[in-house]
Amino acid sequence: MTNTEEKNYYHIYYLNELYNGDPKAILNHIKQKLSKKTNPVYQKRIVLKYLAIINDNANNFLEENLTKIQDRLSENKMFIN
Repeated sequence: MTNTEEKNYYHIYYLNELYNGDPKAILNHIKQKLSKKTNPVYQKRIVLKYLAIINDNANNFLEENLTKIQDRLSENKMFIN
């Protein structure tokens, strides 16, 4: 990633945490900082691009942790009735 891409990624990551993953709220936050005549097409693309990356990373992290937990449970045979 270039410096600009990293900055955009972390900015969207922060806004994602702030607005609990609501893309409309994130886009509205960004729109408020633009002039009234600016069409936020570029900003919308950036938001959607980085939200997809962030959500994919979160899903992969969750799936990896669930797999580890399932493996540990099957190894230890710790089943809840």
